[in-house]
Amino acid sequence: QNRPDLGSNVSTLICPSDGAARIPGPNAPKTNMVVCFGDAALQNNRSSSQNTIDTPRNRGVFTNAFWKDLSAITDGTSNTIAFGEAVTANELRTRRVRGGTAVVSLNSGYTVSPMNCMNARDPANTAFLRGNMLNEGNAARGWMYGLHQPIYTTFNTILPPNSPNCAAVNSAAQWGIFSGSSNHPGGMNVGMVDGSVRFVTDNIDCGGLPSAVMGTTAQSANCDLVGPSPFGVWGALGTPAGEESLSNW
Repeated sequence: QNRPDLGSNVSTLICPSDGAARIPGPNAPKTNMVVCFGDAALQNNRSSSQNTIDTPRNRGVFTNAFWKDLSAITDGTSNTIAFGEAVTANELRTRRVRGGTAVVSLNSGYTVSPMNCMNARDPANTAFLRGNMLNEGNAARGWMYGLHQPIYTTFNTILPPNSPNCAAVNSAAQWGIFSGSSNHPGGMNVGMVDGSVRFVTDNIDCGGLPSAVMGTTAQSANCDLVGPSPFGVWGALGTPAGEESLSNW
């Protein structure tokens, strides 16, 4: 709302399959194109200047809206996701899994439980969420393409495509697990760092979510996470330097 130069639709940010995205929100036009934050969820709303112990860094080619140098992508540009798709919220506080955002308790200490987010899906109708929806102001998935907060312009390679989005508390600026999604049957498109586009199916290997944690095998000061992703092939594709094997990708 304070940037009139961001006040018009950008056609390349909108997927033709998402009719709701073509209708601007109350603050700015929407986006279906979201950048990859990799497999770290805890405090992924912070900027890189906020060097607190719980700020996850270096787990995606974008870290809190800052693009890494190509030299940081040691897993290979054809094996690393730069951006992907996310269906926008069709309305504020929608309960639809694609576009909705549930408020879910995600963490204990420095770990995050992805299954707490997966369980936000209503078992009686898996296209919808249950429980509390994020209801702060005009906060909605993809509704402000110029803002770096996770709910608007990012996604994680933690839960498989078309899984729930979950904020840790009821705040648009809050951290959480934000999934990629699309209206294309069975998956979503991702753009790799080398410029290629790949289709990722909903059943991509995610490493066994019940036992997975935040996306780290070691933690040090400022949460500079290292090591391979515990989230299988999906997590490996989201990390630029996890040194994972992607022989089955």
